[in-house]
Amino acid sequence: MSTRAAVHEVVIAGLDLVEAALNGNLYPQAASLIRQEIEAVEVVRGLRQKRQEKNRTPRLKALRHLGRDYKMLTDLAHVTGFDLLRHLALQEDGMVHFRRHKAMARHLLGLHIFALAGISLDVSHLRPFSPTSFLSPLEDELIAGVMGVLAAEGLAVVKWQAPPFCPDQIQ
Repeated sequence: MSTRAAVHEVVIAGLDLVEAALNGNLYPQAASLIRQEIEAVEVVRGLRQKRQEKNRTPRLKALRHLGRDYKMLTDLAHVTGFDLLRHLALQEDGMVHFRRHKAMARHLLGLHIFALAGISLDVSHLRPFSPTSFLSPLEDELIAGVMGVLAAEGLAVVKWQAPPFCPDQIQ
């Protein structure tokens, strides 16, 4: 449990950094942090199931539906997504700057919120609300609300909703 709590703390400690990176149009830096958040969700899942090996990178299992998004995050984090980097960059006066890219910022923010919901659910496993429910009624309502907002914004698909038709969506 102490390892899971430490993983939670890593994610919580990075919240301001993700926000600063997104606000500063630093998409590769935000991608690195959001990728780490997704990996944190997978690590705590592996720890709960007693399958996460020490010093091993987690494999996307529970969040395998994020495969395309995870690859995009990896390409940005490793600065190997050359076409994407060129698309996000603006060259002026011989200088290259990352410009405000509303769709990318929105997509990264959606992935960030999605990962935070996963960490929140794991926290509830460490300290369940009651013997029969991990979440309190308020926590359950908040998680449902977050997922509802992501779905309404076209960034996530919830079980009762038809798949979205935009390319930049979390499922």
